[in-house]
Amino acid sequence: MSVILGIDPGSRFTGYAVVKSSSKGLSYLDSGVIKIPSKIEFSSKLFHLSQELEKLFLKFNITDLSIEKIFFGKNADSAFKLGHVRGVCLLSAARHDCEVFEYAAKYVKKVVTGSGASSKESVQTFVNQYFNLQTTNVDESDALALALCHTSAVDVKNKMSQDYRI
Repeated sequence: MSVILGIDPGSRFTGYAVVKSSSKGLSYLDSGVIKIPSKIEFSSKLFHLSQELEKLFLKFNITDLSIEKIFFGKNADSAFKLGHVRGVCLLSAARHDCEVFEYAAKYVKKVVTGSGASSKESVQTFVNQYFNLQTTNVDESDALALALCHTSAVDVKNKMSQDYRI
């Protein structure tokens, strides 16, 4: 059994999703968005995020972290902030002896919807149907997609090791 925390990192909003994968299948446990206060110093924002992640790790006994890989847009400052946010997420996982798995956004979209070019809305529609939810925030649905993607990637790896004794 694995308890997976999917994280869509952001310096203002960090989406999270917690699912349990067992021999009986995949179960939804929780999801939402960690809203990071805007009118505090950046270091305090990172501390706030670490406190909220700590609550999730303790409440659900997380075993696997599925997190979006960093991507480089046009704004270098945003990329650096995202790197700091990801660092907090990775540190939280390390504190709880949790395995970390990183996935590119296009890969997640391809696994979940069948196309790496899918819109955020298409991803949201799919995860809402899959988990029978009504999420309205794309950060939350992206986190659900990351958790779902991870379970698919692990299933493929396990099947390959059984078939080919890797």
